Amino acid sequence: LLVDVLFLTALVSEFAEVSRALGKGWPRAEFLRIKYGKLGRKSAAVVQLGIGRQRARKGTLRAIDELRPARIVVVGVAGGLQADLEVGQVVVPAEVALAGGEHLPIDPPPPHWPPAVSIPRLLTVEEVAKSAELKRRLAETHRASAVDMETFDIVR
Repeated sequence: LLVDVLFLTALVSEFAEVSRALGKGWPRAEFLRIKYGKLGRKSAAVVQLGIGRQRARKGTLRAIDELRPARIVVVGVAGGLQADLEVGQVVVPAEVALAGGEHLPIDPPPPHWPPAVSIPRLLTVEEVAKSAELKRRLAETHRASAVDMETFDIVR
């Protein structure tokens, strides 16, 4: 076990937010971006995987192999497909799915973690869902509450 908690992100902005929370740490260059630090008394690292399913899959396997984390937390931007989800809300899905129907359960966060909105399903897609019509269709067809481009492949 090299780190207690591993945070995985796709975007530079997501990496920067988690990196600030870890405080002083040190970077390493094997990944696109990685930083080690502390989260309370726990050792932690944040890795920027890059955008998309392939990068998520490859980077996650490598991070797990090298860092052997006790817990993995996916931090990132998802598009809301429910009208009652607000920008900036933290969501935790019960499961993550692909459009083809495959789905995987998500472990709930520990009770001492910050509060989040529970959603039934996060859908991982190949491209950004830009239009309101596409988001409506994804929500109806896949019974999804939010959409992203990496989480399914991180969980797998």
